[in-house]
Amino acid sequence: MEWIPAAAEIFDLTTQLARDTRSSRLIDRVTVTRGYSELLQLEPHNLQYREKLRQALADLTTAGASLKVRIAARIKMLASRI
Repeated sequence: MEWIPAAAEIFDLTTQLARDTRSSRLIDRVTVTRGYSELLQLEPHNLQYREKLRQALADLTTAGASLKVRIAARIKMLASRI
């Protein structure tokens, strides 16, 4: 089975993003990303959750395009490992 980012790793990243923004769109993406991360931890074989998390991370990258390059790079790295 492929490696799934730990919910704690995604939580840490999204907490950092939430602290650095006032954008409601980005906060919405953070919430969706955290939700699918936690669902996937509960059901690691659920391919729909895996794909939804991958898409949520891609959406988070798009929504946070103006954020620090280091954070965007971490998001892309997580998405590539799902």
